[in-house]
Formats: sequence, C-alpha cells, structure tokens
Amino acid sequence: MLKLIQDSISWDKVGENRVSYRIEICKGTLNKKGDTLTLLIKTNIVFPFENLSLIRNRIRETIPTLDDVIFEFQYENLVIPKDQAISMYLPLLIQSEKGSIRVVTNTIFLDEVEIVEAGGEGVRVMIPVLGENATLKLNETLSNKFEALIKSVLGLDAMVVFSNHQERYKESEIKSQQRNTEELIEVEAKRRVAEKTYKGKDRSGKPGQRNQIIGMPISQAPVAIEDLHPDMKKMAVVGKLFKKDSRTISNNKKMVNLLIYDKSGALCCKLFCQEDKWEAIDESFEIGDTIKVLGQPEIDSYENTLILKIIAIQEETDLGRHDAAPEKRVELHCHTKMSENDGLYDVKEMLLTAERWGHEAIAITDHGVVQAFPEASQVKNNKKNPLKVKVIYGMEGYLFDDKDQEGSGKISRDNSYHIVLLACNQVGLRNLYELVSLSHLDHLYKRKPRIPKSILADKRQGILLGSACEAGELFSGLLNNKDQDEIHEIGSFYDYFEIMPLINNQFLIDKGTLNGQDDLIAINKRICQLGRTLAKPVVATTDAHYGDPEDSIYRTIIQAGRGYKDADSSKGLYMRTTEEMLEEFSYLGAEEAYRVVVANTRDLANRVEVIEPLRQGKFPPKIENSEEIL
Repeated sequence: MLKLIQDSISWDKVGENRVSYRIEICKGTLNKKGDTLTLLIKTNIVFPFENLSLIRNRIRETIPTLDDVIFEFQYENLVIPKDQAISMYLPLLIQSEKGSIRVVTNTIFLDEVEIVEAGGEGVRVMIPVLGENATLKLNETLSNKFEALIKSVLGLDAMVVFSNHQERYKESEIKSQQRNTEELIEVEAKRRVAEKTYKGKDRSGKPGQRNQIIGMPISQAPVAIEDLHPDMKKMAVVGKLFKKDSRTISNNKKMVNLLIYDKSGALCCKLFCQEDKWEAIDESFEIGDTIKVLGQPEIDSYENTLILKIIAIQEETDLGRHDAAPEKRVELHCHTKMSENDGLYDVKEMLLTAERWGHEAIAITDHGVVQAFPEASQVKNNKKNPLKVKVIYGMEGYLFDDKDQEGSGKISRDNSYHIVLLACNQVGLRNLYELVSLSHLDHLYKRKPRIPKSILADKRQGILLGSACEAGELFSGLLNNKDQDEIHEIGSFYDYFEIMPLINNQFLIDKGTLNGQDDLIAINKRICQLGRTLAKPVVATTDAHYGDPEDSIYRTIIQAGRGYKDADSSKGLYMRTTEEMLEEFSYLGAEEAYRVVVANTRDLANRVEVIEPLRQGKFPPKIENSEEIL
C-alpha cells in the first residue's frame, strides 16, 4: 500500500529531492462495519490535496469492500519550504469547513494565495476572497482557527488574513449588472404572460383571497429559510417582511430587495423590475406582513450571500398559532418592547395577533411607562387596515406603601410591589398619565418609577387595579404566609386578582422557595377562593413578554446580559390562545377554568371604554388678544 501511495503523488509539485522525503504508514484501522479504513501516516512532506482522492480511489479499487478511506497525517521535521507546506495544506483546511460555511468558502481563490515572511519565524498568509461580506465572515470564523491548526499540525507560525479581491469583485459587479438587465427582460416577459393569463381575475386581497403582486399563484409548499441551498431548483418560502428597498439601475428599472424572516432564519429576496411594479410592491406590502415568495436560490456574486431571485410574490395567511375557541379570552397583561430590557413583543405584531385570533380586546401593560400607546393607536386606526380589536391602555407599575415610609424618609424594598393599572375611560387615562409623571419626577428609586399607595388611592378613579404577578402584593403575601386578616386587607385594595401559568413562577421551585408545582397550584387556588370571598373577579393572564414559545431565547440573552442568574426562567412568558389557557388551568376544574380564562377577562374588558391615548386634531395655543397684538 505504501508503494501505491508513493506512485499516486505528484512529485513535481512536492519537489524532486525524493531522497529526503519520508512516508510511513503507522497504523490502519477498520470501523465495526468494515467499510471505512483510517490510515495514520507519518511524513515530512505535505501531500498535494488533489492526490488524496486519487489515493483513496486506488485503495478502494484494491479493497472493494471499502466505501471510504480517511487519512490522518502526523507531520514531523518538514523538509519542504514553509510557504509550500502551508499552500498545500490550505485546501485540506478549507475542505474540512465546507459543510458549515460552504457559501463563503466557495468564494476563496486558492490559486492566488500569497505567503510572505512576517519577521522572525512566522509568515503572513493572505487569502483573497470575493466580496466584503465573505471577507468579514471568514476573518471572524476561520482566521484564528486556521492559525491554530497550522501551528498544531504543521508546527509553523502563521498569520492568516482573508481580503477582498478587488479586481474579481469589480468584474463580478459588471457581470451582475449585465445579468440583472437580462433577468429584467425575462421577468417582464413572464409578468406580461402571467397578467394576460390572469387578466380580469380579482386580486383585491380581501379576506380569504391572496393578493398576487408578481407572477402566477404559488402552489408549491414552502421550506424553512435555513434549509435553502444554492444547489436547489426554484423553491418557495414564507416569512415576515422586515425591510424593503429599491434602487434605480438604469432607465427607471429597479433592483428590489425584500428582507424576510421565519423561525429559522432571514433571507434577502431580490427582484429586477420596472418602476410601476416596484410601486405596486411598495403599496401592497407593509413591514410585518407575511408574504410567500417563489424564487431561485443562488449566491449573489456581488454580495456573496445566499439570496432568492424572485419569480412570484403573494400575500400569505400568517402561519402562526390560531385561536379556534368559539368564545375567546382577553389578554389583560402584556408587555411590548417598551418594557426596557424585558419585553420583546412588537406592538404591531401583538395587535395583529389578537386581531387574527379573534380576540375582542388586549391590554398593553409595560413596566412603568406608556410609550407604546401612540404606536398602538396608529396600528389600530390605520386608514388602510383598521383593526377591530379594542386596545386597553394600561401599565404595570411599581407600588410602595408610603405609610411605612413615614418617619424614616426612605423607601423599603420590602414594601414595593408590582401592580397593573388599566384605564377604563378618559378620566382614568388622565390619572394614569399623571401617575406616570409623578412616579418618574418625584419617586424614582433605583431607576424604577414608583407610585405611592396614598397618591394612587387619590387618583384611581377610572382605573382598574390588578394584583399583577408573583412580585405583586397579594402573591407575595400568600407566599410569605401572612395571616388571613392581612391577606383580606391586601386583597380589598384591588379591583381584580391575577393568576398565571405555572411555568411563569417555576423559578420559585428552582431556587427552593417552593417544593413543587403543587405549591404553585395551591397559591393559585387560594387566590381564586379569596376572589369568591371578597367578590373580586379572578382573571388568568399570561404576563406575555413575547409572541411565541421559541422567542424565549431572545429574552434569555437579554436577561443574561443584565447579570440575572435565573435568566433561563424566561420560558413560558408568551401569548397564549384560549385553548392553551384552558388547558393550563384545567386543575381548577372546567367550570372555574372557563370563568378565569374567558368569562372574567371578557367582563373586565367590557368595563373599559374605547378611548384614544392622544386627542385627534390640531391644538394651537390660545393667547388672549393675539389677533389685536398681531
């Protein structure tokens, strides 16, 4: 076998001084199936990369039972120059990385690698690639790794740098523009055929219909964005639009970029079209819309990234979860991105989800602020697509009992609690705004705008007060085993009580405060009993901080960045359907579960008027005698 290997090497590439070259097969190992041979080869040269497949094939011809041959090299006392050893080893390094980042490794120009002395014993390895994106990606992911492997395997010091090949990049840009023009002609021809075929058919995009903007209706099933590959033929994807732009390339022709994402990744969908078609796309799709795109996956030679060349585009029904319950719940505790370093829910996405699920109302309850109100009003009252869902404008505040503060002049952490405030009418909205201002201006404590209980008592007209989460006064009192009279006194201050899914408070079990879920269930049952005793409605809320279960990872990252040791407790704080909440609270029995999940949430929502957070119209200042003065 040694002779077979020696006869397969391109010695003209290695060097003709074969007397000093050493190749030794130290070990050969078969796997259990007997179809893969691993050879350990000790040598003082580097085999040309293209010779490895030749050697592998010849060994398989000699031993027909083999499916594969794996080479493991041990290099000692290399007798070939450093630059030659590295240049011959690089293809093997790159080949080993093709599976994970093949899109960018395919842009490397191995035949133009430069290796120069860098002072001392080291060398500088300059590897040209196509495009700035590929350059950045490869320097981030492979430079240090290649340097370490060259050191450990070859015993050589090297600095590996990937750089954009300027000449090839310019050539690629010119070719891309030429191809764009050709594609534009082809797309326009296909569009005319499609429009002729579907002329007179309704494309209004009304409920139950798809708004077909480019090409013919897409019947092909979509794939996940992460599964797209440039070797595929035309494929369909479905995603949410998060960016759209265009630029003129020539004669009012446009290059359009639509950036979409699904749960697996993000993708740029590219189209070359006439000005009028871009205007139709721009008018038809808004950021946040779900669209279906049919196109050809390929590597954009200009950007060096995977894109989808658009063949057809249409509006698509959102493929997220749906609420199929005949009578829907109402979410009364929900955080948007305006809950600083805590909430992730986009306001528009939140309201569109509630609308799509058929919920009659949804409450916005960010921590200490009301900054999401203007956007919520704009989304709800959008002239093009107004929403039916009623927005309940609220806040999750930080309440402290200022009676305990008298004499000490300090705010104790032990008597500060979360509380939910829901504005029922314009009076309540004004009071809410005043409480926000007072809490930020006069009662800011450790960056938290706190509300004194005495001031809240004076300004609670038009506001429904909820007991909030485990950080609320009621849950804390039960957790700390306060006596019944104290619990009744606490409960009497609130208009309604909240209970939440068990996973929301799993962290109390994880850190040993409670023994298990039975303890959490017992607390929720006690809150329900207290509601009956004090004639206060009990509502099941999710305390949603994001839309879907899989989004918890993003909040975990944010929480970990802030130093929270229990960052993993973010799981479970997602928006739930009626069926999901009824299942969650099934331990209460069907009748009680229905009451807290559906009946009570709807009753509370019905107590809230339709209000606007900002008055409509223009309100110039009124100055006495202004006309005369002018």
